[in-house]
Amino acid sequence: IDLPPLTAGDALDCARAAAPDDVSALALESIVERADGVPRCVAGLARLAPAAGAASGPELGATPADLKDRIAGLLAELSQPARDVLALAAVFETAVSRAAIASVAGLSDQVIDAGFAEMCDLGLTDRVGRAGDARYRIRHRLIRETAYDLLPADRRRALHREIAEALLSLPDEATPDRLAWHHARAGDPAKAVAEYERAGQAAASRGDQALAADFFRAALGLLPDIAPQQDSAQTELRLLLQLGPQLRSELGLASDEVMAVYDRARSLALAAGQMDLAVMAPILTGLFAYSVVRADISAAIGLGAEYLSSAHETGESADLVAGNYMLGLGRFYRGHLDAANGYLACARQFHSAGQDSLHIERFAFNPAIGAGAYLAWIAALKGQAGATRTAIRRVLSEAKRQDQSSGTMFAQVLCAGVHAFMGQDAEAARLADAVVADGPGLVQWRAQARILTGRVRDRQGDPDGMV
Repeated sequence: IDLPPLTAGDALDCARAAAPDDVSALALESIVERADGVPRCVAGLARLAPAAGAASGPELGATPADLKDRIAGLLAELSQPARDVLALAAVFETAVSRAAIASVAGLSDQVIDAGFAEMCDLGLTDRVGRAGDARYRIRHRLIRETAYDLLPADRRRALHREIAEALLSLPDEATPDRLAWHHARAGDPAKAVAEYERAGQAAASRGDQALAADFFRAALGLLPDIAPQQDSAQTELRLLLQLGPQLRSELGLASDEVMAVYDRARSLALAAGQMDLAVMAPILTGLFAYSVVRADISAAIGLGAEYLSSAHETGESADLVAGNYMLGLGRFYRGHLDAANGYLACARQFHSAGQDSLHIERFAFNPAIGAGAYLAWIAALKGQAGATRTAIRRVLSEAKRQDQSSGTMFAQVLCAGVHAFMGQDAEAARLADAVVADGPGLVQWRAQARILTGRVRDRQGDPDGMV
């Protein structure tokens, strides 16, 4: 009986019914992804899933032996040229072109086309595009895995290495993440680390923080496989400093992973004697933000004092902006409004437009804008309505001029909070709604904006306001 593919929801229900008790949600999601909607695959994979917390048992990626044998038997019926083409396509993993296969195997176009035609007839592969420009995709993940596993391990490594080299002559195919993936499986971790770093930088520049974080994590995960060398600690430090901002945007400032990344980076910097703010600035500000959001104000004030002390040594105005902002923020949350006002005013005094790009590079936003927003809060708390309105207009105008999403969202969230405190619900909702609708940016600000919007609606009598 030829059954249609299951929907994701139906596949999840099927997996849950077939799996042992207490299987983790992560395991069930992995099963649904691997089974690709095929009912027999869902049930077979689910039966092998390990229970959550099991001390031993089948691996999450295990394939039922009977299912694997059936797939292997089907592949054995292919002609030898078709099996050769399938093996290469399995090692490529992604949809692959004739040119990519030919660049590695040295097979003629006729042999490659005939091999893919045979596999398409058997339902093993799909073709996208016309014959000359077609790309081929192995139809099911388990078929690819079986074809891949049938290759001896040394042959797989050799093919990954050949593919990585061949991709360099195919610019449209040679994305950094694909090169990294092949280098890693070829046993060349140093090359893989370099390419994963490039892939992370590219994803970060597009604003895809989650993907960038995955690539930087992948690079860090490969470092133990590289032979010890003098600059390995520097490579780790460099990767951590690039991972940190992505995690702050993706997971929020209070994430334990954010803390772990900056704590490890600080240890590496101290061990290397790299105490200058060019290295320590993002580390100290990352730990500072974590401490503030976790309400560890004593730690935040200590980090701010450390930063400002170093800033006085360098005499750089951009560092003085950041240091005064950090101490001002710490004093604000201690309730020392006059001291906070003094530090925040100093931060504004040392700021100039020429520093903006450096601030954004180091901190992902401009601390001078943060100082302006907190000065608005101080004025509001002191009942100075006119000064509050002036401060809000100034900081929102500066944020708009810089056209940097994280800084703009930060200013809007803080100013929305001031408006809400003053009972100006319409203005508070307008700014908070703009943050929620802004799309990419720091998850922290979007979450705070949603809370503010809920409070305003609750105050206006909406029973679902805070829901």
